[in-house]
Amino acid sequence: MTIYKALKKDSNAIILDVRENYEFKEGHIQDAVHIPLNFLEDRAEEELLDFNQPIYVYCRSGVRSKVGCHILETLGYTKTYNLGGILDWPEEIVC
Repeated sequence: MTIYKALKKDSNAIILDVRENYEFKEGHIQDAVHIPLNFLEDRAEEELLDFNQPIYVYCRSGVRSKVGCHILETLGYTKTYNLGGILDWPEEIVC
């Protein structure tokens, strides 16, 4: 099963955008939580309360989302998934 299909089946999942503010404003996945990568370590615990909730992380191309998953795992989050880049997102994005 692809990561996209897994996300679509998971109604409890959080979609996390780790791009910069200007990138998020240009367009993002519907209902995504936005925490820029450079703030993730400091803000994760106050914004992502459930350490066992699935979190699908994305950025522009997939590099920062991989780092974001690693940061979350280091903090104790148990279900992190690298969704990759918004460039590959098959659905519409919102501004």
